[in-house]
Amino acid sequence: MDNKFIPQAIQLVTQAIQEDTNKNYEAAFKLYQQSLEHFMIGVKYEKNPTSKAIIMKRVEGYMTRAEQLRELLEGQAKPKVVAAGGTAEKEKDDEETDGDAEKNKLRGALASAVVSEKPNVKWDDVAGLEAAKEALKEAVILPARFPQLFTGKRRPWKGILLYGVVTSSFLCRLIRVT
Repeated sequence: MDNKFIPQAIQLVTQAIQEDTNKNYEAAFKLYQQSLEHFMIGVKYEKNPTSKAIIMKRVEGYMTRAEQLRELLEGQAKPKVVAAGGTAEKEKDDEETDGDAEKNKLRGALASAVVSEKPNVKWDDVAGLEAAKEALKEAVILPARFPQLFTGKRRPWKGILLYGVVTSSFLCRLIRVT
C-alpha cells in the first residue's frame, strides 16, 4: 500500500506556509491543522524509521507554528478596551486560559513520556521463561481480548509481580505489542 497521506500533507503545509507569508493567518491555521492530521496518519503507516524521525521533526515545527497562529488569532478575537488613564484588568476568561495552558503543558509532557511506537518483539524472541509468558498472557492479554470469560466470580488478576534485572527483559515491551 502506497502512503498517500504524506504527499497530501506536504501539499497542505505548502499552502499553509504560502497563506502564512501572505498574512492570511486564519486560512494558514486551518491548513496547518489539516496538514498535521495528514502527517500523523501518514507517520502511522510509514515503515522506514528514519523517514518517521524526519517527518516527526518537521511536524513538531509545524505544530509550534500552528500554536503561535492560534494564540495570535485568539489575541485578535479578544481585544481589551482600556479607558483613558485606566489599567487593563485580568478577566476570568484569561484565568481559565492560563489553567488550560498548564493542562495543555502537562498533557504534552505526558504524551512525550508515553511510547507510542510498537517494538518489534514477539513471544518467540524471548528465550525460555515459559511460565512468565503464560502468566502474562493470562493476566493481561486474555482479559483484554476475551472480557466475556472474566465475569462473575471469575475475575482477571489485579497484578503480577515481575522481578529480576529491569533492563534485560523484553516481556514488558512484548505486552504492549499484543
